[in-house]
Amino acid sequence: MSTVIGADTDLDILFEQVKLLRELAANPDLAADDGKVYDFSIRWGAMISGRLPRLAYYHDRGVLSEHQRARYGQLCSDLNSLASDMQRLKLPRPKIITGQADSWEAPRKN
Repeated sequence: MSTVIGADTDLDILFEQVKLLRELAANPDLAADDGKVYDFSIRWGAMISGRLPRLAYYHDRGVLSEHQRARYGQLCSDLNSLASDMQRLKLPRPKIITGQADSWEAPRKN
């Protein structure tokens, strides 16, 4: 069984960002605070342009451990379930389709 160094840390950080996104989306006061949303969007953008593509790369090549693959699958599921919140908050949305070259989608202008 192989394991990718740093993958568990990446997953921990990504799951923490998912948790923070849920909290932001669930709290109307926070979601209406442009400063809070902007600050979060900076971290979010870094996450989906760096850590997430790295994990997708290793996942697609089958080099994550069984535990890491399971966590990655859960992360993808969580991200898919938050797509409408990402759109509402005008955050870039990761494209969670294994093997897709682009790992994110720019927010749509309303």
